[in-house]
Amino acid sequence: MLLPSKPAPSFDRSFLIELSGGNAYRQAEKLFESHLVESAEWESPVLKGLVNASDGIYTPELNLRSTVFAENTCTCADGRKRKVCVHAIATALHYEAIRNEAAHNQVAGEFSAKDSEP
Repeated sequence: MLLPSKPAPSFDRSFLIELSGGNAYRQAEKLFESHLVESAEWESPVLKGLVNASDGIYTPELNLRSTVFAENTCTCADGRKRKVCVHAIATALHYEAIRNEAAHNQVAGEFSAKDSEP
């Protein structure tokens, strides 16, 4: 029996710091702000991404089946040790930005539709 797909959690600052620690979060912010995350996709319960950093291309897969015991794989050294790495956190930041932009565009579209009504 297939379970229904769970929506992605809210990837807010406190959740991501809890997953990775403050230092990793700050490094991930720099990757995200430098637009080095090329993709982020939620396939419940896994967040997958592609980060094209100056030192290589990384493909984190953050399994959040349990947020208490999150599992991460990535092509970086920390990811190979199953640690939640900066690439996974940068991917989460990118995913959250995409989700927020989509919600904003939906609301903006609703307002513009109301403005055009006679």
